[in-house]
Amino acid sequence: MRLKSKSAATTALMIFSVVGVFATGYSVFKFTPKYLEKVEENPNMGYSERFKLVFKVFWPSFVIGGSTAACIICGDRMHLRRETAFAAGLAMTETAFRDYRSKVVETVGEKVDKEIKDSIAEDKMKEDPPKNLPLTENFVGEMLFYDVISARYFFSTVEKVRQAENAINQSLVLDMYASVNEFYDFLDLEHISVGDDLGWNVDNLLHVDLTTAKVRPEDNRACIIMNYYIEPRYDYRKLL
Repeated sequence: MRLKSKSAATTALMIFSVVGVFATGYSVFKFTPKYLEKVEENPNMGYSERFKLVFKVFWPSFVIGGSTAACIICGDRMHLRRETAFAAGLAMTETAFRDYRSKVVETVGEKVDKEIKDSIAEDKMKEDPPKNLPLTENFVGEMLFYDVISARYFFSTVEKVRQAENAINQSLVLDMYASVNEFYDFLDLEHISVGDDLGWNVDNLLHVDLTTAKVRPEDNRACIIMNYYIEPRYDYRKLL
């Protein structure tokens, strides 16, 4: 109930802000002829008198404009608080998940953990098999890849993937962090919507895990699963 009231308050402030902008413009348009008429009646009016006249004639515009500004500021602060709370909650969830993953790896071992991750990726490929792909590679040496993060297929080479991995890690050393979309740039892949929000930093370098699996049993076609030892994180710009 409290969340609904906060959401309603934000919506109301946005509506008041939009209405206030138009109301301010209309009030200025409405009272301008009156102001010009007063100025024509007394052309020798001084600056102080004109200032008083502006306030006297346009005071409704000042009130509406001030109220509109207050609504915009309050709405922006509420939105900022919600974003901050969401980011903090997401960071806590990610931290808890990383702790859980570490404990799982410690309990079952890295080999079993890798087998589980590969099995999950294979299940995803079976649910969404490659469609409208050529039966042969575009260039000599290219193979079919499946990226776990973006859940898409693409053609590339192991060498190109490793070069992209090295390039990102060099960027991490120099710039301290890099996004998922920057990694895709080196692979000539299109950006994804959350690609700028996810990434790695110098505390956790990129380590791509490549595993071969079959996605087309009928033609015995192989596909390389591109997984990650260190998953990208939302707070990758925050260094430890």
